[in-house]
Amino acid sequence: MRSKSLAILFFLLSFPVFAQEPGKVLTFTVTKPCAPIKDIVDNLTNKWKESPIFFMLEPVLIEGNNQSAVQEVRTVMWLNTKNKTYTIVQIPPHLPANNYLCVVGSGKISHVENSVLLELLDNGYAKAGR
Repeated sequence: MRSKSLAILFFLLSFPVFAQEPGKVLTFTVTKPCAPIKDIVDNLTNKWKESPIFFMLEPVLIEGNNQSAVQEVRTVMWLNTKNKTYTIVQIPPHLPANNYLCVVGSGKISHVENSVLLELLDNGYAKAGR
C-alpha cells in the first residue's frame, strides 16, 4: 500500500463534510502519512512516476496559545497521466522547519473535465504543447 511506503509520522487532520441538513457541518478525523520532503518526492517521482501539476495555497486556521491565525499551506497535486494516478501533498506548518510533506489524498483519476482543462490553458495557468 502506498501509505506504508510513505509513512513515517502520522498526524490527525480534520476535514469538513457537509451534511444533508442546511446549516449543519460535520467533521471527521483522518490520519495521513507525513515524511521528509525528499522521501516523498523521490517516491512520487521514481516509484509512482508522478509529476507535479497544480501548485496551490490553502488557507488553514492555526490555533494555539489562546491565539488563532490563518496561514496559507502549500499544496501540490502530482499526476501520472499514463497510469491515471494522483497524489495531493501539503507542507504542514506545524512540523519541524517545514521539511516534511503530508499525503492528503491519493488514488486513481476516474474522469477529467476537458472544458476545465481548456479554460485553465486559456486563462494562462499553463502553456499548451511543449
